[in-house]
Amino acid sequence: MFVKAKEFVNRQKYRLLASAGTAIVPVMVSVQCFAAETGGTVTDEDLAPVAITTDMLRPIVNAVSANIGVILPIGIILFGILLGVTLVPKVIKKFLS
Repeated sequence: MFVKAKEFVNRQKYRLLASAGTAIVPVMVSVQCFAAETGGTVTDEDLAPVAITTDMLRPIVNAVSANIGVILPIGIILFGILLGVTLVPKVIKKFLS
């Protein structure tokens, strides 16, 4: 059983290394986010309470809706083209054979 696993790892060595490298980069970058400052710890008293209201979120929702309205028709057209490019040759081959 381990022989098959070794063979698989040897065949996929470069893909596994690329995947591991890709996975390590975000982890290394996020380490800075959790680093402690030298000033000590932050307590709940140091943080001001924040209430998120719908008025604060309205510009974000409007921007996302506008972007979706622009991107969605283009995405549907591209998806249709890619689907047609992959399916049409298969259908033609099926009818000709």
